[in-house]
Amino acid sequence: MCRSLLPTDSNMFSVLYEVLKFLSVTADSVEEWIPDSEIEENFCFENLRQELRDWDVEGVTITKVNSLLKILKSHDCFSSLPADSRTLPKTPISTNIKDVGGGGKYCHFGIREKVTHIINFYPIVHEHLIIKWQTDVDGLPLSKSSHSNLWLVLIALEDHDFIPPFVAGVFHGIIKPGNVEMYMADYVQKVSKLIEDGIECMGRNYKICVTSYICDAPARAFLAQIKGHTGYLSCSKCKIKRIHSSNGVIFDKFESPLRTHEDFINKTDEQHHLPYKILPLIVIPGINMVNHFLFEYMLLVCLGVMRKIL
Repeated sequence: MCRSLLPTDSNMFSVLYEVLKFLSVTADSVEEWIPDSEIEENFCFENLRQELRDWDVEGVTITKVNSLLKILKSHDCFSSLPADSRTLPKTPISTNIKDVGGGGKYCHFGIREKVTHIINFYPIVHEHLIIKWQTDVDGLPLSKSSHSNLWLVLIALEDHDFIPPFVAGVFHGIIKPGNVEMYMADYVQKVSKLIEDGIECMGRNYKICVTSYICDAPARAFLAQIKGHTGYLSCSKCKIKRIHSSNGVIFDKFESPLRTHEDFINKTDEQHHLPYKILPLIVIPGINMVNHFLFEYMLLVCLGVMRKIL
């Protein structure tokens, strides 16, 4: 609640009316939109600022954004808004870019700030004191003419498909990250802290739960530091052994001993793990290195089985 930022009289309604006229909203819809006392009581200036930022990056011209800011700043209640749209996004002057080996660079954008914004911006999230999310790690080439590629760390809230995923970190290099410990260091540190302490927002403490890691086979092998999907004991769910056939490498058994988190930590199956490798993710509270790494439908069926059939 930002009550101190509200005007002391009915001036705010005239401001909102001018803004809506500027955005070409009809008079009838303006009358329906004017907030009642409950909406006025919950008005938050920072949410308005963020909505203006989001609107600014949707392709609106600088001239129009500056005109809107000029209208808003003519009223005392919005005097703290910037006069120029280039100031509105608050783009950082410097970035936290670090060398992670292999000629690559990594930049961590932060997680706590993004989740706090989601809590403030989406009222439906307020109903749950436990925020569950899925983490995705994947790489993509930037062009066909070079080996330059990006490896992203993405986070998506579970049970809220309408909330777009956000980028927690980005690696750029000629090859994929060579050191998983350095690549995931910021993520592991920040997520471990969030799981232990939660996030304080709007007078509540929201608990954090990472439910799964969604990756394709190469990324899954990289994060877990296990043999690739063509390895002899490469399956991350059971101890099935591969065999060679005329069509390539296959797994021909349907019943094999299942892998467990304890076996994974102790590396009881040495042929499944890469030798002398550190596992950075195991320090995250509550993680299960077997159950939390899912076989994703799109990668397994749509891009795997169906492409093979076609």
